[in-house]
Amino acid sequence: MDSLNAKAKAIEALKLYIKGETSQSLEEIAKQNLAQLSPSFVDEGGQLDYSSDRALRNSREVLKSKMIHTFLAYVDFPALFQNVATSVLTKKWKDEVGTWRKWVGNISLNNFRFSEINNVGLLPEPRLVREHMEFRLVQLYGEKAAAQLSTYGDIFNIGREVFFNSGQDAFNQIISSISSCFDRLISTQVYALLNDNPVCFEDRELFHGDHNNQVEKTSDYEKDIESALKLMYGQKIEIDAGEQQLSIKPKFVLAAPDEAFALSRVLVDFNKVVEENQRLELIIEPRINNQAWYLATDKDVSSIRTFTLDGTETPFIQTKEYNQRNGMDVKYRFDFDVNPVDYRGLVRVKGGA
Repeated sequence: MDSLNAKAKAIEALKLYIKGETSQSLEEIAKQNLAQLSPSFVDEGGQLDYSSDRALRNSREVLKSKMIHTFLAYVDFPALFQNVATSVLTKKWKDEVGTWRKWVGNISLNNFRFSEINNVGLLPEPRLVREHMEFRLVQLYGEKAAAQLSTYGDIFNIGREVFFNSGQDAFNQIISSISSCFDRLISTQVYALLNDNPVCFEDRELFHGDHNNQVEKTSDYEKDIESALKLMYGQKIEIDAGEQQLSIKPKFVLAAPDEAFALSRVLVDFNKVVEENQRLELIIEPRINNQAWYLATDKDVSSIRTFTLDGTETPFIQTKEYNQRNGMDVKYRFDFDVNPVDYRGLVRVKGGA
């Protein structure tokens, strides 16, 4: 086997190892492939110290370390890990379980500068154009929102013990952890907006009486859902010195675990009597507090959005050179923002102060 084919075979074996798709250890892969990549090393590796049991153990560890280090150098492990880990991370990111993913949409930005967003982009109802009449120039209407990308991330070290002593699923678990930590971070930021109710539009809080998106909670969940639906379906927007009815459709009920059971019973009855496309889905989220639950639209018209750079909706990984003594440093980062872009796609049902 020529050196190029041998290297390609070694890389494929290592890719499976990084993905956790092989039962071979890194030591076994290195030993199997070094015979083709570096035959001279095999001869050197045959020299063990048999003078005592301790000397034998130590010499074996030294040779194991040298063998793995030599193998990783041959295949340019940092670049290979970055390539494979990025691919695996993309898949894991799509499979994350953060509840925000169901109802929060994404908007792409092309730079890191402060950006003004006109989210609704609503046109007025068209007027009748009679023969010989001119078409009028109209503008887009909607709330003015803003976003600015920030970079989140850290560097961690994959120590030499991971390379020498860990099982074949170690790297796969590391990639899973990177995906999970960003999913949790976005969850925290999304639900903080619901809990904290920041000032967003017209110098008013996200949930405010002037926005017609809050209901005072009672002990009757059926009545509260009815009130929340009335507000969301009744949302209007000021256009041409008047108001026009919007077509906003609720999709989800967001609730903390302690209210989920009572709400689910009401939703079962509600969903039996409405059209399939009008049914409501319960999302249980432990980050929701303040004794409130929420009515929300689908992600395509959501009032809260994530913002990412040029449509890059996945965190990414960068690696530094592997060191025999210290292992390998890995930088993981994600450029994003989370902000409200409108208030009409949410209704809060909350008890009085």
